[in-house]
This record gives sequence, structure tokens and C-alpha cells, in this order.
Amino acid sequence: MGPLTLNSRSPLQMLRLTMTPRAPYPLQAGQMMVSQTFTWTNQWSFKPGVYEIDGEILREGTYLTWGATDWLQVGIELGAFHRSGGFADGFIEGFHDAIEMTQAGRDRRSRNHFAVRLTHPNGTETVVTNDRSISLEDTLLFAQVTLTTERRSWATIAAGLQIKLPTGNAQDLFDGKTAGGVYVSAAKMLSREFVAYAAMGGGFYQPESFGGVALVEAQWTGMMTIEYRLTEEFSILVQNLFISGAAKKYDEFSEFSYEVTLGFKARITRYTVLEFGLIENLIFYENSPDFGVHIGLTMIR
Repeated sequence: MGPLTLNSRSPLQMLRLTMTPRAPYPLQAGQMMVSQTFTWTNQWSFKPGVYEIDGEILREGTYLTWGATDWLQVGIELGAFHRSGGFADGFIEGFHDAIEMTQAGRDRRSRNHFAVRLTHPNGTETVVTNDRSISLEDTLLFAQVTLTTERRSWATIAAGLQIKLPTGNAQDLFDGKTAGGVYVSAAKMLSREFVAYAAMGGGFYQPESFGGVALVEAQWTGMMTIEYRLTEEFSILVQNLFISGAAKKYDEFSEFSYEVTLGFKARITRYTVLEFGLIENLIFYENSPDFGVHIGLTMIR
């Protein structure tokens, strides 16, 4: 079935539209793969006198991939998002209380409002409190070559190139600058029931900052997924997306973020696959989404 089609939802990682490595799907010449995804996340990161990120973001992603040959794929990724104060703060606080998990300062603020506050060493603040309706992200173009397949080697391995075009708006929390990236990904059947996926990549950006916080020019991204094939039509997946820090020197946002998702993929027709995932940061919560729900549909013809 393959990994979940899921980009980073960590607060500062989203500024760059982090270029996620893509799975080595071996499309045949002339085949088209279309994916439509929706990912909702509740964001909460708070450290008194340093930062506060509070709100909810709904991200829509459209992915078009075409098999130019049996070994070359080209495609485009289009994204849009809506940010707001949302509705889920009360539910999440209740869940944390039920499992005796810390609120990490969430209960010090009013529920269901949007705010980004970054405090600089000189004491000044950058504050974003306005909600937005639908806003565009940067557009991503990509090309991927299949290097080996498991039928001919020990694993299916692919390498790819990505280019990000400045169609987003920096005022909407996206940078809107041209950038590029490369990646390598692999898939390996461990048994009849288990499949492992792994990928590593890098994104290379122009020098820039957000709210006075300097952002790095290079970010490294990794993905690890284990798929358990319950039946030929249904798989359970555990996926970890880890990314190096987006900020040069800004507390936890200069460290790796880890986004763990538990989900499934189900084949609902011969050519259509449904995917679903739950994002929860029970282990690493300083610079990752607090909670999220992901759903997507992929068709190959």
C-alpha cells in the first residue's frame, strides 16, 4: 500500500513547506496517480518568555504523478491551508487530564484562539493573531527515477529531485521563495505480512528569517514506515517523520521534530485506496503538532 501521503505538521517546519521524501511507487509508462489529502492539526507549543504557538490548521494537498517511462516519474504537489482558533482545545485538555499528562501551559490560555508569539533576546515580540481563510502554499515540482526493483535486487530504491516555486505568501506563514531538494527512498518486503519503507532527503533554501528568527539554509528529513498487511486489501501503518530544526538558534525549534502517525490504508476499488491516520505527540511534544487527523484518497489509472 505504501506510506501515508503526509507532510510535516510541526509549527516552524510548515514555514518552509518541508520537502518530504516520496515513496518508490513503480508506476508504469503512461500511468497517472492522483492523491487528494486533508490533514487537520491542533498546534500548541508554549514556553513562557520565549514562544507561544496556538491554533488549528487544516491543510489540503493535491498530488499528480505521471509515469513518463517505466523508470521515470514526474509530478506536481499543490497545497492550500486554513488557520483558525479551532474547536478542539477542550477535548484535548480533557484527554490529557484523563491520562494524567501535563497540559504544558495550555490551560493558562483561553480556548480556541489563534496566536503566534515569538520573543527575541532583546525583549521585542513578533505577534501574529489574525485568522486567515484559504491561502495557497508554495507549489512543488518533482521528478523521481527508479534505480532498482525488488524483483531484480534486494529492495526497490528510488531517487528524486524537488523544486519549490514561490506561489505562497510569507504573510500567511509560508516563505514564498524558490528552493530545491533531493532524496532517496526504499521499500523492502520483510515477509508476506510486513513491508518496511525508509527515506532520507535534504531541502536547500535561501537565507531568510521569520519574525526575527533566522532559519537554516538546509534541512534534513527522514521517514520510516512499517506496514502490516492484515489482508491484501487492508494494511495497518506506523509512520515516523523526523526533520532537523528549522531555526538556527531558537530553543526546541533548532532541534529535530518527530511526528508519529498510526493509520491504515484500505483498497476500496481496484484502482482506489483510502488512507487514514492519527497524529499524536505523546513522546516528543515541544515542536510537533499536539494532535491531528489525516485522510486521503489515491487513484492510479
